[in-house]
Formats: sequence, structure tokens, C-alpha cells
Amino acid sequence: MPERAALVTGGSRGIGRAITEALIEDGYQLTITGRKPESVERAVTELRDGGADVEGIALDHSDPDAPA
Repeated sequence: MPERAALVTGGSRGIGRAITEALIEDGYQLTITGRKPESVERAVTELRDGGADVEGIALDHSDPDAPA
């Protein structure tokens, strides 16, 4: 199976977290983002503990000064 990767905005909580978990089950490598660093860090830790290949970035996509 080819490697697949995805970026899930809001992937640390709620609907975004559910999408994250579904993509992990399908074998995706993920990067998740969220506004609250503690939420992103907690999600990444939990997902990695479950064997996921995931990175996390805390940022607010509505902030014009956020990294592009």
C-alpha cells in the first residue's frame, strides 16, 4: 500500500479528532493542528501511544501572522 499523508486542522478535539482517528485506521501519516498547544500535545501523545505516526502543530489558522 502506498504511503498516504494528511493534514487535519482542528485534529486534536471533536470532529477533527474523529477524522484523525479514522485516517489513522486507514494507515495515514498525519499532521494535526489546533489552537491550544496543550490540546495538540495531549492528542499527539495519546495517538502515538496507540501506534500512530502523527505530528502536531499548535496554531490559529485565522491569525494572519500564523505560519503559512
